[in-house]
Amino acid sequence: MKKVLITGVSGLAGRHLSLRLKRRGFKIFGSYHGPRPDFKISGQFYPVDFSIKNKVYDLVKTVKPNYVFHLAGQSIPQISWKQEFLTMKVNAAGTTHLLNAIRRYAPHAKTLFASSQQVYGKSFLTGKVLKEDDLIFPDNPYAFSKALAELACLDFYHSFGMKVIIARASNHVGPGQSPYFAFSDWCRQIVLAEKGCREPVLEVGDLRVDRDFLSVHDVVRAYELLMFHGKPGQIYNIVSGRQRSMRLYVDYLLSLSKCAMKVKVKTGRLRKNDVKKTLASAMKIRKLGWKPVYSPYDAIRELLNDWRVRLKAHKCRRYRK
Repeated sequence: MKKVLITGVSGLAGRHLSLRLKRRGFKIFGSYHGPRPDFKISGQFYPVDFSIKNKVYDLVKTVKPNYVFHLAGQSIPQISWKQEFLTMKVNAAGTTHLLNAIRRYAPHAKTLFASSQQVYGKSFLTGKVLKEDDLIFPDNPYAFSKALAELACLDFYHSFGMKVIIARASNHVGPGQSPYFAFSDWCRQIVLAEKGCREPVLEVGDLRVDRDFLSVHDVVRAYELLMFHGKPGQIYNIVSGRQRSMRLYVDYLLSLSKCAMKVKVKTGRLRKNDVKKTLASAMKIRKLGWKPVYSPYDAIRELLNDWRVRLKAHKCRRYRK
């Protein structure tokens, strides 16, 4: 039975990918940081801080995987502004620790590194539909850390012949997502308002920007496809290619709410120098047979219902006007 190591297995993509690969008969190993994964799947899971080299080495030495999906990292751009050094240690140095460990203890393993569309940064300002070989110009510490990790992956491929693939996914949504991300935060606010726990006001950031969102189900399908059919040393965009206004997403969420909600833009949620559109091409991965199957609206509805389940037993003082 082939062994798969999924770092960050308790994250949004990690938990869905692990379930998908388990159904295909792979033996699942995973790393997590923080609370132990609470989803039901048979596998072996290890607490690992990727900023600590020896912990990463011990993980790979113990598992000796055939395939590695590197999804672990500090993945929240807002936090990266407050914790720049930690973000660099976990995302950039942590990826280098992992690559060195794989080279030493599992040299034949194939690795997929989950990067981000955010590495393009200011290049989106050109208005071009960006391809994988276009200039990356990260404009926040999170994106910068991912760009550095990408360079490490390419260096290990060229210098040591390691089988590493880079996947640049756009924002993705689905059940199980952390409330640190916009859609999940909005869904949580709505459910709390439905339960009478808070004022029926949805606090949001800038709704004047357009974004490309994917269902997490489509993203993990792409990761799986790239692992088994992608070419080492290559970068692949994972995007739908369709931009929608954040206002449209909010309006859709409000239409699903069981109570009448007002919208309030909070200045603290606005980002400096936020680009208005993030256009990128998925032509390269589409040639391998991938295309989105789910609508982002399906994913948002799933996420809202997931929060209703998560907060079903939540007790609070009822909001009073």
